[in-house]
Amino acid sequence: MTAVDRQGLAEPEYLTDHEPGDPRWRLLTTAEAAEAVGVSPACIRQWKRRGYLRPIARYRTNGSLLYREDHVLEVERDRRAARRPRRSSDGHARAGAEAATGHP
Repeated sequence: MTAVDRQGLAEPEYLTDHEPGDPRWRLLTTAEAAEAVGVSPACIRQWKRRGYLRPIARYRTNGSLLYREDHVLEVERDRRAARRPRRSSDGHARAGAEAATGHP
């Protein structure tokens, strides 16, 4: 369903069709984002520096960066997937240098 403004222009659904509590609309500070995904605030700042996560706003009063909750959850899921151990041809997980080089 699309909302129409006074000028008769339709607004995109993503601006009008959402439910309360939807993670796409929840904004989190660095500390809240860290707590939501179980990492430290320093890790959230590192994700920002590396370009994995981008703040979308700032608090006017104290300048804190704000992140969309769904973006934080997505980055955390992607980072954990990147850390999973690789499986060998016999189905067992390999660790350390063996996983990286393929040699025991």
